Amino acid sequence: EYQQSTRYNLLYTFGFLYNSSGGEQSILNLFDYTPSAENLYPYAYSIFAQGNYTINPLLDCGLAVVYSANKQHPAFISPVLSYSAAQNFDVNLTAQIIAERDHTTHHYHSPLQAVYLRFKYSF
Repeated sequence: EYQQSTRYNLLYTFGFLYNSSGGEQSILNLFDYTPSAENLYPYAYSIFAQGNYTINPLLDCGLAVVYSANKQHPAFISPVLSYSAAQNFDVNLTAQIIAERDHTTHHYHSPLQAVYLRFKYSF
């Protein structure tokens, strides 16, 4: 894992995951997958990349991508937008997109998406 922080308020992380129990599961089962300490991700080889950028002291954005090089070429993509509305109140918008490559056209399509809106009050 490698991390770098610069004066531009950018943080990025890269990683590689090997799972000896990984297989060729359907990408449609990814939201139902239950990770464990011995089986973190359902595919054998995965590459992880994440970047976060502080736009201003109140607004952050980020993007995380997990790609697995197997038959379906699945990719898990998660953009995030966080806003600090007040000293003790935050709003967070997170999307989760699962995409796979079509075998005939070689274009990616996304059969599964989810969007979450979270309000957090700290006291």
